[in-house]
Amino acid sequence: MQKSLPEFSARVDWSVIRLICIAPNYKKYDIHAAQMIGENIELWQYRFYENGALFFEEIYKKTLLSHSQPTVVTNKNPVMVEAGRKAAYSRAHEIYGFEQHYNRLNNDKKFLLKVIRGYILNLDESVEEVVRKYTISYKISQNFTCIEVFKNKIVLYLKIDISSLSNLPPSCEDVSNTSHRGTGDLKMVIYNENDFIIAKDLIKLAFLNIGGN
Repeated sequence: MQKSLPEFSARVDWSVIRLICIAPNYKKYDIHAAQMIGENIELWQYRFYENGALFFEEIYKKTLLSHSQPTVVTNKNPVMVEAGRKAAYSRAHEIYGFEQHYNRLNNDKKFLLKVIRGYILNLDESVEEVVRKYTISYKISQNFTCIEVFKNKIVLYLKIDISSLSNLPPSCEDVSNTSHRGTGDLKMVIYNENDFIIAKDLIKLAFLNIGGN
């Protein structure tokens, strides 16, 4: 005689419900749609690496605390408490822009970032720029170049099979087995315009690798 399975029950608190979306990429229209939906929605991007690592990055978050939650009375300065609340709200609703990355650079490197950006966007009118907290990504069907900005350098991550290159420039590095924020197995550090001249052919190759014209 077949034994019946034991019954389980659980109590679910439906008072504060949130929607969490997890995907490999989001377009600017996805973020706009999330803004229109309302409160308690989160967008997360995931990325797998060949070494088995799984990385999650929060792209957008909009939450509203339940009005039924009790008020906590403290002896903190109410002005400071309100300032902290506003700062937390701003962080939760932050949408990242190109200028935030641009302003991280030293003044002598800012023009270089604009030159790189202009070259990539002019490859084809279908190229889309996606700005996140730590990276600026460029894609058509998928990412082909990602930029990470530091004070005195610009780092490119390129969608290129390292084995397809006969000579790897000194400023390049194979990061296929290393966790990193950008999409792509080839890392290239750019300090000046000479480095960018070398990078141009590699950027174009990465673009062609994902089906660019």
